Amino acid sequence: MRVQSPLFIVLIIFSVMNIHAQWDKYPTYPEYVKHMQSWAQTYPELAKLHELGPSGMPNKNHHVYALQISDNVGKQEQEPSILLTATVHGDETLPYVLSLHLIDHLLKNYTSDIRIKKIVDNSDIWILPLCNPDGTYKAGDLTVRNAQRLTLKDNFDINRNFPCFCGNPEHQHFGNYSYACAEVKAIRSLTDSVSFVIAADIHTSEERIYYPWCITARRHPDVKWFKHTGQRYVDLAREHGPPNYFDDLGGPWPTPICTACLSGGLYALHGTFLDYLTYYRHCKTFNFYLSHKKNASSVDLVNYWNYNYQALLDFIEQAQYGLVGTVVNKETKTPLPAKIFIDRHDLDSSHVFANEKTGAFYRPIESGTYAVIVSCEGYHTKTLQNVTVEFGKTTSLAIELEYIPTQIISAKKLPTLLLHNNYSHMELYDLQGRKLNSFAKQAFTQRLYTRSGIYILRLIGKERTKNIRVHIHK
Repeated sequence: MRVQSPLFIVLIIFSVMNIHAQWDKYPTYPEYVKHMQSWAQTYPELAKLHELGPSGMPNKNHHVYALQISDNVGKQEQEPSILLTATVHGDETLPYVLSLHLIDHLLKNYTSDIRIKKIVDNSDIWILPLCNPDGTYKAGDLTVRNAQRLTLKDNFDINRNFPCFCGNPEHQHFGNYSYACAEVKAIRSLTDSVSFVIAADIHTSEERIYYPWCITARRHPDVKWFKHTGQRYVDLAREHGPPNYFDDLGGPWPTPICTACLSGGLYALHGTFLDYLTYYRHCKTFNFYLSHKKNASSVDLVNYWNYNYQALLDFIEQAQYGLVGTVVNKETKTPLPAKIFIDRHDLDSSHVFANEKTGAFYRPIESGTYAVIVSCEGYHTKTLQNVTVEFGKTTSLAIELEYIPTQIISAKKLPTLLLHNNYSHMELYDLQGRKLNSFAKQAFTQRLYTRSGIYILRLIGKERTKNIRVHIHK
């Protein structure tokens, strides 16, 4: 048996101790920027740095950055996009270091860890570690001490400054405020251009998992999936954390996995990031509150990483499950930005859309059997019956839609479509599928049409039905 030298043993111990050494303290702002730039330079095939926009204080020279991680990063592929954000509230600094640690873990272990490689190869991961740099570094770029929750220039709560679907014009565009702060503009430059499948906005101040909604107590159609996914996170965090982790059961919230807004509108919040992503961007979004401590100690930075990193990896993997597929033109096989709607289930923008460049779609959903309606402007709608989904598994669908050719026709000549074909009556729909008119051959008159435009005309006979896309002009 070969005996290792004392120096060799010391080096091994030192190496193990230094695995997390740089993540047991808060970086200065220049160190943070250097980390983000270094990852993109060191792993150019896996990581790409995006400067989303400046913060509110020009003299600070701060920016909101995102690091994108994927194999073939920057290339459009058929894989789900996942968003992780931190430090929306500038004084919640634990998630800041946790996010940096996650980036480092994914990139450094890509070639040695089979699970990490599979995650990166099959995902498009975006991580924003520092969404409120001015608030976090209020006291200067060298310390996070005296960090503040709000933005420095506008004194805005970023998590109350997003569009709100409450129906009140005062909150519709900018939440609780009259304009969007620079940090929100930077974040939205990303979220309005990338179709994220799932997202987690990471916070501290309590230990709880929140899912939609924050503005209303109305039940989200995918509440079972949210609860199931949230419970997985909590179970894994408890497995690797202390026995009492995520045991916040006091106050008005009876469980550690719940909605922010309670019955009767109690604790309703306008302009939250969670509601904006879920409703306007069709992204299944959580708030992960991981600690009572906002500005955690060096020991806690490592401890909370150990509690949560397995749960974070599992969360990223959830984007691969549920209904997954592609929608293409039946004849040309080109991708289509089709709407994927679950009949008798979807409500409040819970449906999703296929990517217009790849045709790929991802629809996380709880176990069950569903009717899936696939529609796209200018194409025949297709309904897939009895589609079975199992939580934590993938149900793959390859969908082809048939194009409806457009005919340019005068309103005066519309009757000829009935008179010279074996159809008894016709129905007129707009391009959103809303029925406008229905009339029989004998009852057809030109006065039924009040304006020119493009419509879907359904010709109905005893033996067949035909849809045509018509451009009607008077």
